[in-house]
Amino acid sequence: MKTKNIIIVALLVITALAACKKLDEVPPKTDTTSTKNYNLPRPTVLTQEERDFVLKERQEYNELTTD
Repeated sequence: MKTKNIIIVALLVITALAACKKLDEVPPKTDTTSTKNYNLPRPTVLTQEERDFVLKERQEYNELTTD
């Protein structure tokens, strides 16, 4: 019985020591730069009809959300 307890304690200690190794959780930093330039599309100006539609939708939303 005593040897069984010693073996169990030894296994627990070995497991605890094996689990405590230092992990490198941060990926290595690279000094590469991006070679691609990403350009956003040019914005288009809304027509008066589109502005009226957006304003109407915004007013409707505000009326429904405010109590």
